[in-house]
Amino acid sequence: MKVSANLDQIDLIDRAARAQQLLNDPLVKGAFEAVESGLVNAMKQSPLGDYDMHHNLTVSLQLLAQVERQFRNWIAEGSLEKARAKQSRLERIADWRKLIA
Repeated sequence: MKVSANLDQIDLIDRAARAQQLLNDPLVKGAFEAVESGLVNAMKQSPLGDYDMHHNLTVSLQLLAQVERQFRNWIAEGSLEKARAKQSRLERIADWRKLIA
């Protein structure tokens, strides 16, 4: 994702920090674990021939994983933007030093 302005970059970094906070939050962790456990238990208890139920439970598990993956993607994007911001600052400092030398 190309960032067009500093505000966008700051928003990405803030979103990454918030996503990290959420994934580290014991309540959110517990919610993900409880939902996953519930889905797996439902799979174990569903009748063998109930393909629709198995399909729906599998899709639900995949969606749950996708939500967590999205948080991790936002964290990665924020880390990348943070590194780009740092590199940009270093380049500006180097340019400034050339000007005053």
